[in-house]
Amino acid sequence: VGAFFWAYMSLNAATRRRDEAGGRKHMGNGYFGLAQGMALTSMVCAIGPISGGAFNPAIGTMGPFLGRSASGVWAYWVAGLLGGALATACYRVQNFQDFEDQEEAESERKAPAE
Repeated sequence: VGAFFWAYMSLNAATRRRDEAGGRKHMGNGYFGLAQGMALTSMVCAIGPISGGAFNPAIGTMGPFLGRSASGVWAYWVAGLLGGALATACYRVQNFQDFEDQEEAESERKAPAE
């Protein structure tokens, strides 16, 4: 769950191309740092007691190095990959206009000039 929220927030804050009026300009990401900080704080408060606050598989892998059991390390890696893939799919479905614009631009570049 944490990996999904983190990846989904990052995709929307950093790569969104359309504004609310439907324009084609890049929205900019001046609020990206604030969005990440707020999302991380919310996730630590809400999910931290369950997962130990390890939203990155590399952090979850540190347990065995600190003398803890290595039996649950796989869950951090599987959950991170599944959460990231699900966030990417949701982003693609909800922001399909951005991808249509990109495909149009690529087809215009590839079309021979008359």
